[in-house]
Amino acid sequence: MGYIITENSIYESIDKEKNDIRLERVLWIDELENVIVTILLYPQEGMAEVKNLEDFKLMIENGELKKNNTDPFSYLVNPDSNHLEKHRTYRDSAWSIIKELVEDESAIYDPSVRWKLISDVAQKNNVQPKTVLKYVKKYWIAGKMINSLLPSFNKCGAAGQERKANDIKRGRPSKDSKLDPSQTGINIDKFHIEKIHLGIKLYYNSKSKHPLAEAHQLTIENLYHLGFKEKNGVKVPILPPAHQVPTLGQFKYQFYKGNYLTKSIIARDGAKRYALKHRPVLGSAYKMAFGPGSVYQIDATLADVYLVHSYDRSRIIGRPVLYICQDLYSRMVVGMYIGLEGPSWAAMKMALANTTIDKIQFCKQYGIEDICAEEWPCHHLPVSILGDRGELEGKNADELAGSLGIIVSNTPPYRADWKGMVEQTFRLLNLKTIKWLPGSIKERFRERGEPDHRLDSVLDINEFTRLMIWTIHDYNLNHLIKDYPRDEHMIQNNVKPVPIELWYWGIQNKGYLRESTPEAIQLALMPRAKAVVTHEGIRVNGMYYSTEKAIHEEWFQLARARGRWEETAAFDNRNVDTIYLLLNDGKEVVPCSLLEQESRYTNKRLEDVLELLELEDEQKRRHQGETMQTKADLRAKMNDEIEKARQKTDEAVNLSGCTKNQRLKDIHINRADMKEKIREKEKWQVDNSQPSEAAIQNPESEEEFTAFEPRKMKYLNIIKNA
Repeated sequence: MGYIITENSIYESIDKEKNDIRLERVLWIDELENVIVTILLYPQEGMAEVKNLEDFKLMIENGELKKNNTDPFSYLVNPDSNHLEKHRTYRDSAWSIIKELVEDESAIYDPSVRWKLISDVAQKNNVQPKTVLKYVKKYWIAGKMINSLLPSFNKCGAAGQERKANDIKRGRPSKDSKLDPSQTGINIDKFHIEKIHLGIKLYYNSKSKHPLAEAHQLTIENLYHLGFKEKNGVKVPILPPAHQVPTLGQFKYQFYKGNYLTKSIIARDGAKRYALKHRPVLGSAYKMAFGPGSVYQIDATLADVYLVHSYDRSRIIGRPVLYICQDLYSRMVVGMYIGLEGPSWAAMKMALANTTIDKIQFCKQYGIEDICAEEWPCHHLPVSILGDRGELEGKNADELAGSLGIIVSNTPPYRADWKGMVEQTFRLLNLKTIKWLPGSIKERFRERGEPDHRLDSVLDINEFTRLMIWTIHDYNLNHLIKDYPRDEHMIQNNVKPVPIELWYWGIQNKGYLRESTPEAIQLALMPRAKAVVTHEGIRVNGMYYSTEKAIHEEWFQLARARGRWEETAAFDNRNVDTIYLLLNDGKEVVPCSLLEQESRYTNKRLEDVLELLELEDEQKRRHQGETMQTKADLRAKMNDEIEKARQKTDEAVNLSGCTKNQRLKDIHINRADMKEKIREKEKWQVDNSQPSEAAIQNPESEEEFTAFEPRKMKYLNIIKNA
């Protein structure tokens, strides 16, 4: 069986003389007459040519001709609908002229009668023979398709080629030139192109962000001026007439022609904002995930709601920090954390730890009993985590990789779009719940006289956490993910694009979940703090703890005798009842409990405790400020009393004429004398009689002094005889 040649097929050959490829299309085949008709497509379009069919087949067998499966006119099979509708009449008119001519193929391919046939058709339709020939060639070259007769206006005007500037003004005449022929304007040549491009670079592609019209004006003022003149003491540029400089339209044309869009956005807004707001989005972050647990995204945001203090609900504590950890494959929220510390490694650890704990026990800590394990089955380690720099950089990332074997990745700076999934979840939580809470931030600014929304705050941090748990639970079970890229297997299994269904289907088919003992995970992710062993207990975060090991080994006695020392402790921010001492480089873990005297901190979060301690410190500082005046008053009174006493004493010493030795020598006698006087003054009398006021005020009256003389002499004699 010989080689089969079909009509409209294209064959290529090598032109050995010109060392170039020739493409020709088969138009007609007559096996009986051993004739084949072809037309040259490349390197230039030719006319239909009659050849020997056997010779053509022999060239194919020898490899001189090779079939080319690429048809350069295949686009005409399905042309642009707008172009077709616009020029359908033109096409149909051309087809009506050549229809009978090209359908009689046995005649039209004969060169001896072809021109006569074309001339007759031209005369019949009142057109030029060259027009008919043009239509016929277009029809043949494109593979006998009627759409080949559509006009090719896109090939007109030498699109994309630079025009040569001359004295004749190109383009449509301006309205000014119609009024004044001398104001025809200028052609844009190389000289003007360089100045326009320089003006775009200086005045448009800059941080000043001038609009194009302003950049055009600045270009004319600074690059086309004829000099300067003084006007009211100011140097003003002298500009040429408007028809001698580029117009705004010519300026804009060069701007868009020069493909300045990307460069301009980067120059005006910076590369970071371009990457975030203006770059083409051709890929998808979801391709990074190959199953549940393969990639977690984690991020934090300030919740748009104000909370109150858990101990004193009259105090507003500000906005909480909300952490979300989400599985990239299923969009399941696998972990969360709500605290008061700003985005930090300690807070992120709490969120990561939450991804690995039993969610049922977690919910019970907040009094939620109606969530079952099948509805939130997430307590696993991921293969990798995608974070937002900051918390997951440097040493922090090394800790995760070393202790838990998690690969840590970070987005570039200011590229929140790389974590679009978790950012979208924040938006959903805000729209669904946070926005409607009392104390939430409104979208508009508060009008004058309008109540402050912060005063509406009623929720404490535990109550807000409960609301977020319910909202996340509803999201995991019911949120329908729009445009989720389900593969063919998901479609066959009728998997709904809902997080919980994607999670379970992914586990059964593509699961990459990892587990470890809860204790190991918790210890690896718990924040660390300095534990100081003192004689009062083990102090961590301002609270005191104890343990059987410390009591048995007499740590507290040693601390009092030899001085305090430090150890490392791990703790859970959500409950301060227990801390864990890491002894012997972490090989020994010793749990410690709060002392009984610290019972007020039982079942409290660390944030609440620190807030309480700060409140008490504030009260102490305020009290110290309030008592400074009373201390000053007391000191003034005391100094005044001392000064009066000093004056009295100095006068008495001067009157007595006693020396210092005499004053010191008589201390015992003076003490005994004063003791007797005090006893006399303080003695009880059954008849409730009181000493006379004069006696109290003048204990050294003449009478008493006289009565005291014999007794004084008696004591002196005793001392002398001793």
